[in-house]
Amino acid sequence: MLLTLNLYHISAIALIILLIIFIIYVRFSSPIIRISSQKIWFIDLLLPNKILADSIISIKLLDRMPAIKYDHFGHINRYDPKPLKAGKMIPSKGYCEVVTDDGIKQALSYSMDYKKCCIEIATTSGMVYINYKNEERTKHLYEKFLVTFFLIKK
Repeated sequence: MLLTLNLYHISAIALIILLIIFIIYVRFSSPIIRISSQKIWFIDLLLPNKILADSIISIKLLDRMPAIKYDHFGHINRYDPKPLKAGKMIPSKGYCEVVTDDGIKQALSYSMDYKKCCIEIATTSGMVYINYKNEERTKHLYEKFLVTFFLIKK
């Protein structure tokens, strides 16, 4: 007996494909970042966020993403934590605990590649880490942060 596709089967297959595409997009897409002199907006389906300029303590460009102790699901990380600056082997997007020189801190990570440079934003409510797979894009974003928040305040 041959199976015939009807409208129900086609719509179910299309819905499954769209769901898979949506999950991949949410997990691996970079956030859209809007910068103004009053705030930083992270436009993202999974982790939208807003940082007010008054709450920013410092902005640094680090050589690589700090080591992540716990990921956003609360699971202990699957890497050997002996080299503390090693970082996680996969992109870490979400809430996590990072190992810094000052100890373990709560952070929000928009990390796309642990080996590349990242921007560390220290705020009054915690740390935020951002990087892209393209290092030039990360450095360009860092320059935008410096121009917007530190040259305007002078």
